[in-house]
Amino acid sequence: MAVKGFGGYHLACNALDHDAVQRLRAKKHREEKPFALMARDLKAVKQLCLVSDEDEILLRSYARPIVLLRRRHKIQIAESVAPGQRQLGVMLPYTPLHHLLLADAEVPLVMTSGNMSEEPIAYKDDDALCRLGKIAEYFLVHDREIHMRCDDSVARTIGKQEVLIRRSRGYVPQPISVAVSFVQPVLACGAHLKNTFCLGKERHAFMSHHIGDLENYETWDSFTKGIEHFKNLFTIEPSVVAHDLHPEYLSTKYARGVDGLTKIGVQHHHAHIAGCMAEHGLEGPVIGVAFDGLGYGADGTIWGGEFLVAKLSGYARRAAAYCPSGRRQSSDSRALANGGELSARCLRHRSDCFRASWLGQNSGKEDRDRYVDDAPETEHGPDVFLRTAVRRRRFDHGFTP
Repeated sequence: MAVKGFGGYHLACNALDHDAVQRLRAKKHREEKPFALMARDLKAVKQLCLVSDEDEILLRSYARPIVLLRRRHKIQIAESVAPGQRQLGVMLPYTPLHHLLLADAEVPLVMTSGNMSEEPIAYKDDDALCRLGKIAEYFLVHDREIHMRCDDSVARTIGKQEVLIRRSRGYVPQPISVAVSFVQPVLACGAHLKNTFCLGKERHAFMSHHIGDLENYETWDSFTKGIEHFKNLFTIEPSVVAHDLHPEYLSTKYARGVDGLTKIGVQHHHAHIAGCMAEHGLEGPVIGVAFDGLGYGADGTIWGGEFLVAKLSGYARRAAAYCPSGRRQSSDSRALANGGELSARCLRHRSDCFRASWLGQNSGKEDRDRYVDDAPETEHGPDVFLRTAVRRRRFDHGFTP
């Protein structure tokens, strides 16, 4: 059944019915990726999962995200809901229609995004009837228009802290305050996979909702329309556009195709680390480790992961792992784990490269700063430094820091 929600349509079925879940997987072309669940109330959630006090607060919060929880043993949820997973993603109802539906349901429901895999979520009624008509046998709708698609957010707790896995409905478009003010309004176009974009002005970063993988026209259309929507919503006309260094990313091609703006290429893994720094109000230098499977380096190498000494404005690479599996490593955790295992083996063989003084643990701030400040500035930050001071240190297995 297709159910109209707050930011788009869901596809729902009985989470206890293995055959129903398998049919949904086959029609949606989603082989193994876990489905989210919606439970009637907190009591129903606790019958399925272990729920801490912090988890309960997160489940009940106004954002109503999907919360990742440790599943209980021997529950009746169909194994095909989350094959091989020790956790379930569960949320509580957050629209009047959800409450009406779940009030009469005696079972938890699979509640997954209303789309075919790799496509954006359907949110317009006519589009939903067209795109989801071959999947859903029934449609449950309301008469409130959805102005902009917005997927469910995903979160979990670590210790007593909330950690966002996917920041979308319930959190967007609330701005994120940053420690360093934007000198000029900026549009950051994001990467190719799991794309989000961002508009920056003064001391506020307006992160977009989850866009998805820029793999098809529908997602590309959602990306471009989302940018225009945010520009109008916040009255921001960017003077600078930032993009990934990878020349074949559609987000990069979009940025390079915008006329009249200053264009700045940002190294992929430095962007990850700088994003963490901005989130926590740090200016650096820091030791940052980014292993996300695929990052285009300023030297044209596709790196699987990197150890960087970084500031917001630049970085120096201290160690790296190549990306032996190519594009596959960015979406296959097993390939990424193999790369990480090889890299760790290399680091163990050359642990002197990470001696305490080199990491700055026993040295002053000036000594730590020189790893970044002494590097010649280039268009992409102090990357020339790697070819001078660092290339002489070689790891086993062909890895070059």
